[in-house]
Amino acid sequence: MIHVDEWIHQQFQTVSHTAKQISKQAGCAVAGTVVGGVLAGPIGAAVGSAVGAGIGYSVSEKYDGVLQKLLKLSEDEKFNLVQEIRNLVGENPIASFYAWYTKPGNQATVQTLLLTAVELAAAATKSSSMS
Repeated sequence: MIHVDEWIHQQFQTVSHTAKQISKQAGCAVAGTVVGGVLAGPIGAAVGSAVGAGIGYSVSEKYDGVLQKLLKLSEDEKFNLVQEIRNLVGENPIASFYAWYTKPGNQATVQTLLLTAVELAAAATKSSSMS
């Protein structure tokens, strides 16, 4: 069974590896753009960028992004990951909010926040229409 903290740690390592490989590719593309631009102007920059990107692709290691990792999970792993995330953040945040909101002091807090937000929006609208 996959645990969220282990999965996040794995993804951090994946993102770090991905960033290094993308940096290699981008560095080669930039170098190709500069060299091509210096040698042949704007057309050379375009060609150099394409050649540099191709070289960058060939020298970098294979990498996957986080979304690709998610797609590679088995159905059981996806289900377990979703269940663990739900356990961490609460399965029904609207029901939790409603339970919190039913307390009188919390209702006043929400009303104050909403009135403040409406006043700020009205002031912003008024000042932008005067400009």
